[in-house]
Amino acid sequence: MKKVVITGLLTGIVLVGGCARHTETPVATNFPYDTQKKLQAASHWQLIAKDTARQMVAAMPTRRPLYVRQPEQQSPFEKAFSQQLIASLTAAGYPVMKSDARSDTLTVEVSAEPLRFSRNRLQYKTTGGLTALAGGLWVLRNIYENVSPGAAMVTAAVAADSAHWLRSEFASGPTPRTEIVVTASVSSADRYYMQSTSAYYTSDADFSLYENWPTTALPVKGAVQ
Repeated sequence: MKKVVITGLLTGIVLVGGCARHTETPVATNFPYDTQKKLQAASHWQLIAKDTARQMVAAMPTRRPLYVRQPEQQSPFEKAFSQQLIASLTAAGYPVMKSDARSDTLTVEVSAEPLRFSRNRLQYKTTGGLTALAGGLWVLRNIYENVSPGAAMVTAAVAADSAHWLRSEFASGPTPRTEIVVTASVSSADRYYMQSTSAYYTSDADFSLYENWPTTALPVKGAVQ
């Protein structure tokens, strides 16, 4: 009887395995777990600008003069980012020029594209912290029943520190609606030496710091011409 059952199961597996599944459109899948930095202070702008400068130094020819292009219309973020790039590249020993008049000058360009997503975007909640706390309470309850109160208090302190460490990695609050895509490049007239693109979350309330809207001169009645 067992032999018949096993044979039947194996036959079923072979039949199922031989069936090809078809769909009219690709099936949506999730990306592997990943994290993304959230910009919450001007010092964070400096950090990513310094990191970008390090990437540039590693990719560029030795000590070629550089010109950081700064359009007249820039967002507050782009202005601060460009200035920090100049400071970091100068500190690394590169001659940073005020113009691209020299023929051997490489051009550094920075762009920051702000994005605003739907209010209903998926909210990711870290279950690790809650799991750890629930597990900690269960373990503490058993420890308190089986060991001295002093030992239980030590274990409680360790559990609290672990929970704080776990949560400190993640930014507080819901997943922001706003993000910014920062692209930096180094190029000559005929080739790119380096280009990097990175995405960051931004605080929703700070979205205007990343916007780059053209200014329009409005006529004022009665103004002196």
